[in-house]
Amino acid sequence: MSMTPRTYSFVPVCVLLCTIGTAFAQDGADKRHQLVLTYLKDTAANLSERCLNSIDSLESWKKQRGTLRRELLYMLGLDPLPKRTPLKTQITGTVQRSDYRIEKIVFQSLPGLYVTGNFYIPNGLASSLPTILYVCGHSPDPRGAKSSYQDRAVWYASNGYSCLVLDTLEFGEVAGIHHGIHDLNLWNWLSLGYTPVGTEVWNAMRALDYLETRPEVDKTRIGMTGISGGGSVTWYTSALDERISVAAPVCSTYTFGSQAAHWDAAGQCDCIYFHNTYLEDFPLVGALIAPRPLIICSGRKDSDFPPDGYHQVFEKVKKIYDLYQSSGSGGPRVREVDDDVGHTDAPLFLREVRQWMGSWLNHPTHSLDATEIQPETPETLACLARLPSDAINYRIHDLLIPTARLQDWTSLTSWQRRRHELLDQLRERVFRWFP
Repeated sequence: MSMTPRTYSFVPVCVLLCTIGTAFAQDGADKRHQLVLTYLKDTAANLSERCLNSIDSLESWKKQRGTLRRELLYMLGLDPLPKRTPLKTQITGTVQRSDYRIEKIVFQSLPGLYVTGNFYIPNGLASSLPTILYVCGHSPDPRGAKSSYQDRAVWYASNGYSCLVLDTLEFGEVAGIHHGIHDLNLWNWLSLGYTPVGTEVWNAMRALDYLETRPEVDKTRIGMTGISGGGSVTWYTSALDERISVAAPVCSTYTFGSQAAHWDAAGQCDCIYFHNTYLEDFPLVGALIAPRPLIICSGRKDSDFPPDGYHQVFEKVKKIYDLYQSSGSGGPRVREVDDDVGHTDAPLFLREVRQWMGSWLNHPTHSLDATEIQPETPETLACLARLPSDAINYRIHDLLIPTARLQDWTSLTSWQRRRHELLDQLRERVFRWFP
């Protein structure tokens, strides 16, 4: 009985002490967290500010361009590029319409890595057509994302283009993963150096390999476009594959400084970013497209890709284009278009991209307005009746980037040589960005 009062009086003291201790600890954690955020935002802002600033002439740009291209390949997980194995292309069906036909295309960009798409071809035009490679954004459907973008392809086919619409890895008929870090806590993608846009770029490169085999395609007149995730793939593929003559990314343009300032990563798919080993920024991607024609379409109300980011990209990329223009390598080949819209393919963007493609692919058209269509169902456009038993799409994130093999060292000299190689890679790549 004598302990009861002391026991009850002790309880609120414990609660009070725990509360005070928690408050102190939380205050410290909040401060530490804020320090990290401030450091990341300042670092990103500095990267964006200094990006491409050292380029002062076309000669200096050309000297650095090859190295920067290889670095971008590495940061996308594509250095070295995978082996170009046989595509094993299949046309699994054809949909015939009055002005065009739609071929259902399946190919393997790597053995077991299945890519599905629809190839729209105008009737009565057999060869040497300007061609559009259209890459889809994030439009979920078990039969592929391509059905959501058929109106774009129909317009091109109705106006004398051939147009290949590619499904994404995540929303293709044979699905893989895009949102690995974002949704699934696959943080090992960071140590693997894997980003799904690397797979998407590789699939697009192999799609170009396929288009080169088609008699309907003029290999010198291939344009590429897409919105959101498709815009991201358009940016990176056009930077790395010069078979793309004209590029038109939509709602997909940013700087790391802008993304950090607005803290936008929570709204982005993993396929938007590259792993920034070499401390570069997104304008580098646009610079690697130069001097090929590039139009950048963006929404002023797009919270994922705010105006301060896409304006800065345009300004920095234009400086590289201006270097080419001053040397007599062409006119105003880069353009920025924005509208008072959000994350959407606004009618203005569709018209501007069509006009841009027609102008630079030497194929002007009478009308840039949308073509009235009776949409095909996803089932009609599907390429596969069943999932292939040998598909690796769902685990390509573990397979795309080769890993080192253990070796048995037979001499100290050979081991020391390898040791120095590893230390150099740790300094120059793995820990390059550490403060």
